Amino acid sequence: MPERKAFKSYAKPVAELVAGVVIVVIIVTLLHYTLAAYKGTSLPEGWALIRPPDEVSTLVIVNDTVWTGGKNGLVLISRTNKTRVPVPGDPPPFGFVRAIIMDSQGRIWVGHDGGLARYDSGVWHILSGGGQDSYPFNEALSLHETRSGRIWAGSREGIAWFGDGSWHRESPDGGLRLATTDVLYEDSHQALWIGSADPNRGGLYRFMNGSWAYYSVDNGLPHQAVRMILESRDGAILIATGFSDQGGLLRIQGDKHSVLLKTDGLAADNSRSVYEDSKGRLWVGSEYDGIAIRDNGNWSIITTANGLAGNELKVMKEDETGGYWLGTSGGLNWVRSGEYLVSCGCSSS
Repeated sequence: MPERKAFKSYAKPVAELVAGVVIVVIIVTLLHYTLAAYKGTSLPEGWALIRPPDEVSTLVIVNDTVWTGGKNGLVLISRTNKTRVPVPGDPPPFGFVRAIIMDSQGRIWVGHDGGLARYDSGVWHILSGGGQDSYPFNEALSLHETRSGRIWAGSREGIAWFGDGSWHRESPDGGLRLATTDVLYEDSHQALWIGSADPNRGGLYRFMNGSWAYYSVDNGLPHQAVRMILESRDGAILIATGFSDQGGLLRIQGDKHSVLLKTDGLAADNSRSVYEDSKGRLWVGSEYDGIAIRDNGNWSIITTANGLAGNELKVMKEDETGGYWLGTSGGLNWVRSGEYLVSCGCSSS
């Protein structure tokens, strides 16, 4: 039986190859968890590394609970114990969670790749699905509550706002030029900023009093990919932009525009996130190179070598006790205070 002999001659090396692949996977997995455990025991004083979540794209702090979202879906962490706690109620299944907000009425809104849900008075409500007055898109990439109490949501299909019990689409004439609407932010003048993180079809809109203005690299943006927007305490609009090794932090104040780059003290030209804490320190996250902190005019850089869970800082919040929660590409950090962050032994530029 020549066919059987041929089969036997191939079966052994194939089995050995499969066994070898399995062994390599096991070794890599063990190394990953060993390194994570080692890192967890060698963090600077006042730091904690929390996994899961394995990646954090968004977070909100509600009383003693930190709600985080990312590739693991929805993961809740006890602010006191730094341990995972169950999601309350009977939650629906979540895809990649892109945005979480708590509105002025105390309701939790969760935007994910499968749609939009809201947690209200112990009950989960699925808001997407195509029914009457339901959320009009198949996903929710961004969420924001404006001062008027409207809840805005963005997707690949456009933006819409919720008010008076129903959803309303909004767009300029001809539709949005953006491939996605990943960023929504209202400034103190009640202008809504709408940004896209798409590196090719990104850009930025400013929507105010029914009028639209569009920004791109042709009229001021350092890069088409808009990642985060913040109004600083001095009234400047800070726009984190970038993709790969390009980008910058755009600062708009009145008619003046300026751009912060690596040569000015940032960790990289690519700006992934921006945050201003209660003491006026400016935090600018990068995609691959950690975060830069400006404190009294001096810049410091923090990376995984200093205790950061991942070199891409996606979101950060300061809680009521002065503790910091850092959502990164590699998990969640808690740091006791800003002083523990800026005194971490990190490099200064």
